[in-house]
Amino acid sequence: METTVSQMSIGELRQLISEVVADVVDDRLARYSDPDAGLEYREDFVELMKNQDERIRNGEKGVPMEQVMKELGL
Repeated sequence: METTVSQMSIGELRQLISEVVADVVDDRLARYSDPDAGLEYREDFVELMKNQDERIRNGEKGVPMEQVMKELGL
């Protein structure tokens, strides 16, 4: 015989709800997981990112944080 909600204690009902929510979240995460997870970056992409990072550090690309903050009134 199955237990009905009216026969459950508050603790049992909370546990049941918690389990259902966890199952739904796990299901959603599995559906929308990153399809590229675990793949290696291509060498040309790695070089591009390294070059871009260097250009930003050298002030050749991007906007200085001080300027952004000033424009935003911060």
